[in-house]
Amino acid sequence: MPSKLFALRTVAGRVRALAALATLALAVLFTVLTMGAGDARKGMDALGHREGPMVVATADMYLALSDMDAQVTGVLLAGGEEGWLCDPDAEGSDCERNGPRYVYDIRREDAQRAALEAARLTQDDPVRRQTVQSVLDGLHSYDQQVQAAMESGRREGGPAVALGPDAVQKYRTATALMTGDLLPKAYNLTLDGTADVDRAYREQHAAVEAGWLRVVGAGV
Repeated sequence: MPSKLFALRTVAGRVRALAALATLALAVLFTVLTMGAGDARKGMDALGHREGPMVVATADMYLALSDMDAQVTGVLLAGGEEGWLCDPDAEGSDCERNGPRYVYDIRREDAQRAALEAARLTQDDPVRRQTVQSVLDGLHSYDQQVQAAMESGRREGGPAVALGPDAVQKYRTATALMTGDLLPKAYNLTLDGTADVDRAYREQHAAVEAGWLRVVGAGV
């Protein structure tokens, strides 16, 4: 022990001691920085690869579903069932499919694509995954009910002729499924995802602050 104390009295001894302390301080600082970076990386991963994309997917799904129902309502009000049901690719067909039907088909594909993306992002959450699957299944039923309403509502006189009671009932069944089941589920998924984004952001912010405090503490 006396020999060590004696070594510190020399210039070379003090230099070696200071170098050792500096190395130790750098090691501690590096460890703290690594921990802080890891916390921040986890937060960014949650925002950029899970919660964030989930909100985008479910919001897209909601908007696409809403647009689909709007197209159906507009066609039935305008008496455009024939243009909706037209199949221009059928042999001997000379009809022209109307614009709302094209929009409906595009938005249906958008809704399906968004739902599949949401299903992929909820692989670790069986409850939400089941909700997304329920929307996909309901979308198929809705599509069938819309087709049935259009077939029942064929009118040669256009909007001047009232929509028949059978077509009205089928339309009400379809839109009730959309507005009472599919849209609320998509909306709730979006709300849950937004809450997760907010929570992940707060946790990330707190982790970064804690990391800086550790860095300051290590520096002191």
